Amino acid sequence: MKVIKDPLYGFIDINRKIKKIIENKEFQRLRYIKQLGFSYLVYPSAVHTRFEHSLGVYYLTSLFLEKTKSKVIKELKDELLLVSLLHDIGHGPFSHSSEEYLKEFLGKNHEEIGLEIAIELLDRLDLNIDKKLFKEIFLGNNISKLIDGGIGTDRLDYLKRDAYHSGVEFGKVDSERIIKNLEFDDDNLEYFIEEKAIYDVYSLLFSRYLMYKTVYMHKTSLLFDKIFGELLLLSLNYFDPYYLFRMTDDQLIFELKNLNDKRIKELTDRLYFRVIPKYKVKFNLSKEISKRELEKIEKELKEKDVNTWVFKVVVHSRKPDIKIRENSSIKELKDDFIIKNTIKDRIIQVYIYSDSKLDKDKLKSFFEDFIDKNE
Repeated sequence: MKVIKDPLYGFIDINRKIKKIIENKEFQRLRYIKQLGFSYLVYPSAVHTRFEHSLGVYYLTSLFLEKTKSKVIKELKDELLLVSLLHDIGHGPFSHSSEEYLKEFLGKNHEEIGLEIAIELLDRLDLNIDKKLFKEIFLGNNISKLIDGGIGTDRLDYLKRDAYHSGVEFGKVDSERIIKNLEFDDDNLEYFIEEKAIYDVYSLLFSRYLMYKTVYMHKTSLLFDKIFGELLLLSLNYFDPYYLFRMTDDQLIFELKNLNDKRIKELTDRLYFRVIPKYKVKFNLSKEISKRELEKIEKELKEKDVNTWVFKVVVHSRKPDIKIRENSSIKELKDDFIIKNTIKDRIIQVYIYSDSKLDKDKLKSFFEDFIDKNE
C-alpha cells in the first residue's frame, strides 16, 4: 500500500492496482493540466492541476464505498473507483478553456475522449474489470451519480480544492460529512442524503453559486479563454487537432511561441505575460444573447482593431437533482430559500475588451436594439 499526502484530506491510500494506473504517462500528464484554466491570471495560487483533483475524487469515492450498505454498489466497487480516478483523463490543455474547441475540432467532449484513453490504458495494463460496466458508468448513468451527480464526489472535491487554491472563503464544504450521510437505494437505484446533513448540502449549493460568480465566471479569466480560443483556431494551420489536444499546458505554449507566425506570437505573449486590452465596456442584459450575435459584433469591431474580443458571462443555478430521506421516505430536495434565490438570480453580462477606444454610445444602441427586437 502506498500513501499520497493531500492538503485537503491528509493521506490518501493507494493500492497496487491504482498505483499502476497513476504511474502511466496518460495519468501523469494530468500533473501539467491546470484545473482552472486561466484563473491563475486572476488568482495567482490557482495553479493546481487535474492530477490532484483526480486523486481527491478517488479518495472521496473510496470513503463512500467503504461505508455503503448497498449490495448493488459493492458489486461495482472496482469500476467506480477506476472511473473516479480516470474521469478527467481526456481533458485538453488548460482544462475547460479548450473544451468548446475540443468538441468543435474533434466532435467529442473530454468524457468521450477520456473513455478512449482509459480503455486503451486498462487494456494495456490487463486489469480485471468489467469493461462494459466501466464504459456505462464513465459516460454517465444512475450509478455514476456518486461521482458526477448534484452531490457527487467530483463536485465535492473541486469546490473545496478550487476554493483552497484560489484563496477564497466560499468553497469550504464539509465533503466528508456529506459522504458519511450519503447512501444508495437498491430498490429505486438512486442516491439520497440523510436529513441530518441537509444544511451541509445547502452549504454546498450556495458555495457552488458563489464560486461561479467570483471564480469560474470571472471576466478576466474569461477574456483569456477568448484569446486562447483564437489562438487554438490559428494553431490548426500547424498542428493536427488530436495532437494539439493531447499536449500539456506548457507544451502547447512552448510549441506556439516557437512558430514563425506573428499573430500567434502576439496572442501567446498576451497569455504568457497577462497583457489585458486597454479599453473595456460592460452591458447587463435582461435577455439571452446568442453566440452568433456576439460573433457579429466582434467581427465588426475586429475590422477596426484585430485586438478586440467580445464574450458573455452567464451565472445562474439549476434546480439540484438531489434526493433526501426524511422520516424513512425519499423525496426531492424541497425548494428552500437558498435554492429558490440562487435559481432565480440569472445574470447575463456582455464584456467587450479592445486595444482601441470603444464607441460606448454605438455599442449601447446595438444592445438596446437587440433587446427591443427580442421583447
